[in-house]
This record gives sequence, structure tokens and C-alpha cells, in this order.
Amino acid sequence: MGGEGVSQHEPATAGTAAAPPVFLMACVNLRRGGQEPSCTARGALEVLAAIRAAVGRDPALQDIAVQSCYCFGRCAEGPVVRIGPGGPFFHQVTVADVPRLLEEARRFQAKLEASHSGASHSGAAPPDPGADPAP
Repeated sequence: MGGEGVSQHEPATAGTAAAPPVFLMACVNLRRGGQEPSCTARGALEVLAAIRAAVGRDPALQDIAVQSCYCFGRCAEGPVVRIGPGGPFFHQVTVADVPRLLEEARRFQAKLEASHSGASHSGAAPPDPGADPAP
């Protein structure tokens, strides 16, 4: 499972303390004909079910939403799951990867909350928690 940071995060305005809700989004696209790879053909429905089950039984994860979508455009790398808003993509995810993925979502949520609480005090836009660190 590999991740790459992709930013779609919009900066908070001064005085905004609440971080946007964190979500896990799994692609469940199934390409017609079976000749091309797709997330569902590679086990995305099982991964999505495992994520939903884990979130449902862990009270610490109740504020993380679980969603499905149709195609991130990375069919050859599926199943693909993304942490949002604006977080990393994870490729070739399996059911065995779900605990690590949930831990990554918790870390992402903590970074997002910390960056938003810092912005409310300084008036500056928070850093994007999904961006690669500066060299």
C-alpha cells in the first residue's frame, strides 16, 4: 500500500477553529468487459466492508466518515482509498491493510485539527496536512 500526497485542502479563514470532518473514500468502480483493471474487480467491496466494520465497532473512529465513489482514475493501482479532505491516496489496498489505513486516518485527523486550532489563534492559513513535508 503506497500513498502520495495530493492537496485539495482549502485554507481556513481567520478565527475558524473547527477542522473539516475526515473521511475515508474507497473507489468501487467496476469497468465493463473485464478486460481492464478496476478497483471492484481487485477487491474494493471487501476493503470497503472491512473499513465500515472497523469504524462501526471502534468508538474512537466514530467521527470518521466512510464513503464510496466511482473512479479516482487510478484503475491499474486499485483498490484505491483516499483520506480526505485533501489527504493521501493509498493503492493496492487489501483487507489486511485496513488497520494501518485507519491509523493513518487518525493521524491525518490529528494533524488537521492541530493545524486548524493554530490558525484560529494566529489568523494565518493552516498548512495542508496532506502535503509532503518541506525538504
